[in-house]
Amino acid sequence: MRKGVGFGLLVVLAMAAALACEDFDPLELHPDVVSLEVLLVAGESEARMLASHPHQEGAIPEVSAHLEGPGWEAEFSETLELEACTVAEDVESAKCLGAVLPEPLRAGTTYALRGTAPLGSFTGETRVPGGPRLSVDTLRLSWPDGGEPRLPIPFRHQAGSDIGVLAVDVRDIFETRERGTEVELPPYTLRLLPRAIDPAATADTVWIDVLGNPLRFSLTLLGIGWHWTNFANVVTPAIRPWPAFGIEGDGVYGYFDGVTRSPPLRVLVR
Repeated sequence: MRKGVGFGLLVVLAMAAALACEDFDPLELHPDVVSLEVLLVAGESEARMLASHPHQEGAIPEVSAHLEGPGWEAEFSETLELEACTVAEDVESAKCLGAVLPEPLRAGTTYALRGTAPLGSFTGETRVPGGPRLSVDTLRLSWPDGGEPRLPIPFRHQAGSDIGVLAVDVRDIFETRERGTEVELPPYTLRLLPRAIDPAATADTVWIDVLGNPLRFSLTLLGIGWHWTNFANVVTPAIRPWPAFGIEGDGVYGYFDGVTRSPPLRVLVR
């Protein structure tokens, strides 16, 4: 996994990757149809594209593409490990392409995409949404009484209308061991429910599985745009013509969108 890509974000991306393989299964389309998934992460100086063939097992699609920003252009040329794009286990016939950018991606900025796939050219345009915000920067909690297996984490937040869904991410997880020693834990060891919340709400609660020892971690919200949100919500493969979720062209479908991370909420559990 590339540094800067949160595990929570990859879990959310895996949801859409699964859709590309199952719900978005255009059986009546040409076998060379290609699924393209691009989510620009504000603050990062690299863009990633997941390109896959839904109908050609073992065949990696030939795709060339450029990302255009304010006064610059970058080519998707570096082939990365699939883990840099998704944690989905059922993504077959796919590759992850990376583009090194001259500057970090910016919230509130519009970017364009253009390229070619086996059946023709494609274009795209998206605006990286403004970042969500949490009302406080520190939250102190106590372990629940009565053997409750989960710890509730209540918080208040704000998100703009350009955000279609809020994904919850946790990182920098530390557990207290003997003699007060703190040990950093991998992100997947902290089970979090739910992973996505409604941006229209101003208050919410998520739960973590109780690990049994005091710990601290950072919680952030990932504000994802409407192209990704609408793509993930469409589950009818019979839709014709294919909706444009930020990408249009010959023989391609998928999404081109952006995500912005909130400042972290520091959670201290005692």
